[in-house]
Amino acid sequence: MRRRCWKSICMLLIAGGLGILFGSLMTSPRSLPGNHWIRDSSSAWGKGSSMPRNHNQSSPYTDVSKQCSKMNNIAFLKVHKSGSTTVANILQRYAIRNQLNIVLPNKKRGSYGFNYLGYNGNFTMESVIPIPRNETYNILCNHVIYNRTMFKKLIPKDSFYLAIVREPEERFVSAAFYYGLVGKLKKTVPGINSTKYIFSEWLKNPWKYGVSMEVYNHVAYDFGLPRQSFHNRSVVDAYVSSLDSDFDFVLLMDYFDESLMLLRRRLCWSMKDMIYLRSNPGTNKVDFAFSEDDRKRLKKWQMADVAIFEHFHARFWRQVEAERRGLFLETAFFKQALRRVSDFCKYGKWRWPSVDIASSPWSESFTVTLYDCHEMEARELIVVQRLQRSAWARYNASLTITPEPKIHN
Repeated sequence: MRRRCWKSICMLLIAGGLGILFGSLMTSPRSLPGNHWIRDSSSAWGKGSSMPRNHNQSSPYTDVSKQCSKMNNIAFLKVHKSGSTTVANILQRYAIRNQLNIVLPNKKRGSYGFNYLGYNGNFTMESVIPIPRNETYNILCNHVIYNRTMFKKLIPKDSFYLAIVREPEERFVSAAFYYGLVGKLKKTVPGINSTKYIFSEWLKNPWKYGVSMEVYNHVAYDFGLPRQSFHNRSVVDAYVSSLDSDFDFVLLMDYFDESLMLLRRRLCWSMKDMIYLRSNPGTNKVDFAFSEDDRKRLKKWQMADVAIFEHFHARFWRQVEAERRGLFLETAFFKQALRRVSDFCKYGKWRWPSVDIASSPWSESFTVTLYDCHEMEARELIVVQRLQRSAWARYNASLTITPEPKIHN
């Protein structure tokens, strides 16, 4: 009886300790004493060395941007239906603020696929808008199939290679709705309108009912793996290993904010540099379900995508573990800042000219203005067109500059 009593007391103490621990981690940063990090104001609108890629923070309350210099040369692989448009917008805005050169498609504005740099064989130097002599490209963030040779030709040797992946089942569903596969199945698969398992019959034989290439190992395709190798395990494993060597960091869409804070530490960017409004969000207009057999078939059919995701998913969490508690505290602050920015850009901008984000242990104070909202809300194709016009104007102007005559003594 006494042993049972002590066992009950021990269980209560453990449960209480865990409750305190998780409660402290989940506590909103603003509620912590002495840390009034975020404030709105309608009257006071005052404005508030490269980090090693494998670093250890001495304190969870550290502003990394004060310890290093910003990295400006970045190659981002824009993977379809994986949150990549939001990341590209972050990179484009950073490039504009810092007057950096973006690798842009040399295509007629508004034409089909004008925002794509190219596909494998047709991704050449001629497919890119030129820049003034003696300048270099800094940021690559438009859609393109990964081509190691062209990437190395275009951007400086010390560039930071970045990509993003998404849990394969979630990405498949998003692509299936976005690219019209679901609508096609509703017309061709018998009995689909009378069941929630809308993919079951199709997954038994995808080629019978037609395959949209955007849902067939398209992550692997974006990473440059040839289609004929999608189900060759040895080739896939070797290719994933080479990608691990090429890419410095791969974000997880499923942990987007944590990914951005981890990326921020590697790029030495400010907190404001990472602020965003989600771009191109997809919506599923049909209620659906997967059976366990469906999931097994889908995983087998998407073997290459699954291999890439599982590899970088595991690597991501090893990187998170190395950062320890500080990363989660920083992300909690970031999420709260994002909510304030989102509220302001959606509703508050009609009443106030800006919103102030006060300083925190991880960043200096900063202000988000109406202009910032406009840039974050801008549609991808509109931004690309604007950047193309600006790049051509700048390049053409450089051709008309007459060099200063040499003075001979």
